Amino acid sequence: MMVGLFGYNELSVLCSLRVSDTQANGLAEKKRRNPSFGAPEILAAIKRLKS
Repeated sequence: MMVGLFGYNELSVLCSLRVSDTQANGLAEKKRRNPSFGAPEILAAIKRLKS
């Protein structure tokens, strides 16, 4: 599911940031609603979650 939804760069960002399952599910839901949700948006979303 994640491989079909996210591209290589997006998956590498998710792995390098070591997101939890809950965070990954939330990001996947955002990606389903907005297909242009990419690596920069993932970085910003994770930064907001971790602060």
